[in-house]
Amino acid sequence: MAIVPRDIRDSLRALRHTPAFTLGAIATIALTVGATTAIFSVVYAVLLRQLPYPERRSRVLGVVRPARARSNAVQRAGFHRLPRRRPNA
Repeated sequence: MAIVPRDIRDSLRALRHTPAFTLGAIATIALTVGATTAIFSVVYAVLLRQLPYPERRSRVLGVVRPARARSNAVQRAGFHRLPRRRPNA
């Protein structure tokens, strides 16, 4: 365990002797942390946070099919999740 403080002291001394490398390393770490935080914030806001309306789980994801697709049929697995239409009163 006595080796660890000595290694830290030697590392800091080496970084003090090469200021350009130290500045580059610190800038790289700062940019990486900032980019990771920004990407996570976007992913959280778009994908992970629950949607702000009632009955979130009963929504259906629409799928866009190419123009050459012949069928507009809904697959059996997704049909039971579609909301029932009420006649206009």
